[in-house]
Amino acid sequence: MKRISNITLLSILMVVVFTATNVIGQNYILTDKNSQKEKNNPVLAAKYDLNNEQEKQNKNKLVDFDITIMDDDEHKVYFQGDYFEVEIVIPEESLPSIVDPEDLEGQVPGLQQAVFVDKETHEEQTVIVSPDISPVENLTLTISGNIGNVNMPGVIGFQFTYMGFPFGGFFPVICSDLYNEEDDTDFGKAIVGVGIPAGDITTEPAFEDIDNMYDTDVTFIKENEGSIAFENLNIADNRNDLINLQNGMNIIADSDDGIFYIEIDPDNIVFLSEENALVTLEGVDFDEFVIYVTDFGEDVGPDSSEDDTANNSASYSDEIVTFEVDGFSRYTVLDADRVNVEDVKNIQLSIFPNPASKVVYIKSDENIENIKLLNISGQTLKNISPDGFEYSLNVDGINTGIYFIKVKTKAGMTVERIQIIR
Repeated sequence: MKRISNITLLSILMVVVFTATNVIGQNYILTDKNSQKEKNNPVLAAKYDLNNEQEKQNKNKLVDFDITIMDDDEHKVYFQGDYFEVEIVIPEESLPSIVDPEDLEGQVPGLQQAVFVDKETHEEQTVIVSPDISPVENLTLTISGNIGNVNMPGVIGFQFTYMGFPFGGFFPVICSDLYNEEDDTDFGKAIVGVGIPAGDITTEPAFEDIDNMYDTDVTFIKENEGSIAFENLNIADNRNDLINLQNGMNIIADSDDGIFYIEIDPDNIVFLSEENALVTLEGVDFDEFVIYVTDFGEDVGPDSSEDDTANNSASYSDEIVTFEVDGFSRYTVLDADRVNVEDVKNIQLSIFPNPASKVVYIKSDENIENIKLLNISGQTLKNISPDGFEYSLNVDGINTGIYFIKVKTKAGMTVERIQIIR
């Protein structure tokens, strides 16, 4: 009798365990959308989210959101402190299978933020500081707030969460009524982070003061050295080029060494390198000059060409050279005395040998106060004060090329062009 009771008890326990397993299994699956109790159970939802990989893929599937940008910014390019407001209609297909549209009614979903640097790539970061999110009504809600300090150019991106779990995938904020994918522009996208890296070059006006970033006049300035002024620039669509501006744009005016040039890297700042511009260089202490054009990063050499547009438009006033360019690489302003062989000589001078390889001998009938060796861009390579009538200038180690020797005495100054060979 006792043995029968044990068997019976064991059978009962097996039935209980089997039944419990089936019930738990059904709760893991959560496919019955009519069971409100299961859907609203956060513990079961969490187990479901962690164990059903297929469902995780579905809830993160990117879908199209109907978006209307409602703030007053006409061109939808935002800077720190700007007010932003958007209305979003949540597509029903973006919801997890355990969530009915009515589940969201009156609820305030969670919000994750990001910046889309291109169509496929986004980086999560805070874009709107303490966003105000309205309760959902008919799958529609609004998000508003002030833009924070965004550290990269791109398009605002969002992802919603429900019960702590994301759904719908990250999506870029693109105004459905403004954006046309067939147009060659990002107009209609909510763009943030447009700017240039910190450095010596600034802009006038500042980007945050520009009304239309798709069509604006702007001047890039290096204080006390020069500027490059452009008209009708489309900065918004070319925002990624500006990341390279501090390395890809150089405005150099060094009056001590006589170096004056501006350049833009056509490989890294493509949209600026193709534009016409008005250039100024400051501190130029010679009013007779020639402007040469070379590739980016390339000094003027024997085969370099004068630029007709720059030279024909050039003017000089108060040690400022102004000229126009039609596209960019490097433009170098050289003292005409340094590029003309037939210099007007105020002193009797003998410089030999020419070409030279190791030593250049300099003799004068006047006491020599100063000797400078300059490259063809005007950069001073050697600066000597010999205080005598002759000097042996060591050029060993100087690269092959054309150079200028500038000699100063009490009687005056003269410049001779020499060639150094190896």
